[in-house]
This record gives sequence, structure tokens and C-alpha cells, in this order.
Amino acid sequence: KFRKTHVEVTRKDTVLQARNGYFALPVNVRGPAVLPYEFALLKALDTTPAPSGVEYRSGALRLKPEAGGTKAIVMVEVPMSGVTFSENVTAKTFKMRLSTVALVKDEKGEVVQKLSNDLPRSGPLAMMSKAGFFVYKDQVQLAPGKYTLETAVMDHEANKIGVRKSDLTVEAPKAGVSISSLCLVRNYQPGVKDLDPNDPLQFQGGRITPTMSGQVFAAPGAQLSTFFIVYPDPATKSAPTAKIEFLVEGNSVANLDLPLPAPDAHGRIPYVMSAPAEKLPPATYEIHITVKQGSSTAEERMKVAVLPKP
Repeated sequence: KFRKTHVEVTRKDTVLQARNGYFALPVNVRGPAVLPYEFALLKALDTTPAPSGVEYRSGALRLKPEAGGTKAIVMVEVPMSGVTFSENVTAKTFKMRLSTVALVKDEKGEVVQKLSNDLPRSGPLAMMSKAGFFVYKDQVQLAPGKYTLETAVMDHEANKIGVRKSDLTVEAPKAGVSISSLCLVRNYQPGVKDLDPNDPLQFQGGRITPTMSGQVFAAPGAQLSTFFIVYPDPATKSAPTAKIEFLVEGNSVANLDLPLPAPDAHGRIPYVMSAPAEKLPPATYEIHITVKQGSSTAEERMKVAVLPKP
């Protein structure tokens, strides 16, 4: 929280210089208490109404529930088309800068995790591109409970800030098979040589870039690709099975079995389910994944809007 301070002196004719206050974070928060670029972002998170100067999306993907806590990927996704680039026509250069901060708060409103990133970028005008997205992601580990994810993004060249807040629930681990959150795939890069084996966002030797957009367009060649991870129960001899169902307004419109491969070296089964978006009638679809292994069952749901071809 931003704690205001007030300073007074009793001596006459005194010139006093003092700050308006300071940002206080618990000592257990990872990393330095406050980095210089975080001040404006933290103040924005404590501002009502919340600033909305930067358009972006944020959220968290839950991974495997474990006794020591469930890991989750906190993600911030900023469309570069909305970011301000300053151009120096004489020098033929450009510059831009994005800063992000994310706070995970428990039910008491106390900060349990702080994540941040600063991205200054400059170069020749010929290399300036507003295509694509800036995606920041980092992992946290959380005990079972209800949390609030608060994120802020600053576009320094435009001197604008945007703020988003969302709920995050972490369930207590239970015996049997489990499944991660579902997420849409924005991009898949196959055959990555420097792929981190500990990175959960991977599939068949390629890197998954997720998106929080929640929509796809029914354009030629477009795919509705859903990524998730199955975590088999090593105590159960039988292999897990999975089914996917598509629902529109609660009515089932399609369902099929998914052929799960064998677990990888980490005991997980990453999977990508793709369907041609151009063949799907425009609607809001609920994707329902059910995984079974022995007597245990796990399931996840996600809503995706299929929009007409732009």
C-alpha cells in the first residue's frame, strides 16, 4: 500500500522538502521492495477509479496442485499496435518502453507475491514494428485459497497506465489424476533448440505461446487450438483417458475422445487440441475437458468466442 506521510517543523522561515509517502510491501515479497520504475505502477494499483490508459490482458494459468502449493503462470499480454513509439527522424531511430507489475494478494488483501518487468527498446527506424504482442510471464507458487491478481502496465512514451484486477482460486490437492487450466494457443514454434525442459508451456519439442484473448476468427486456415497439461497419478497403473466436449448455451454440439500420449520425463502429458475455426459457426463455445484415471476424475472448462471473418 502507499502510505502517506506528513512532515511539519516548528522553526520559522524553514524550507522543507519531503516525499508524499512511501510504498510498503511485506518483507517476504520476492526481490527488492520497490524498484524505481514500479513506483508509478504501484500507485496506479491503489488509485480509484483504476486507470485505463493502456489496453492489455492479464490472468493466471494454474498448473499441477501439489502438497507444497500449486504453481501458476502469471501472464500479461500487450498488443504492440497500441504502444507508443517515439521516432527521431533525424537520427532515423525509435524508442519505446513498457513496464509491468503484478501483485498476488490473499483474502486479507496482503501481498504474497510481487512480479515485475521493464522493457526499454530502441533501434533503427527500419526495425520498428508494431506487429504482434508483448507477452510477459512468470511463475508463482501458491497455497490453497482465494487470491486477487492485480496488474498494471505503463507505456512510458505516452505516459499512460492501465490496470486490471481478477480473481484466482487455488484448490487443495487431491489424490488421483489432475489437469492444468485450459488456454488458447496464439503461436506454436516447433523444434526449439534452447527449450527449457522445466518450461510447462511446451508440446512435442516446440514452444507454446498462449493468449488471454478468449476469441478466434472464423477465417480460412485459422485454428481454435486449446493447450492443457494432464498430470497422471503415478500410484494408478492404468493410463489416463481424456474427452473434449463443445457446448453452446449449455447444449452439447460436439464431443470426442482425445488420444493422450505417454507422460514425458517430468511425468506430465502436455496436449494441444486443434479444430478448424473456419468450420465453426460464430458463437460462444464452452470447451469442457474431462480426464479419468482409475477411479479419479479431473475436469476444466473455458469459454471461447468464435467471431465472423473480419
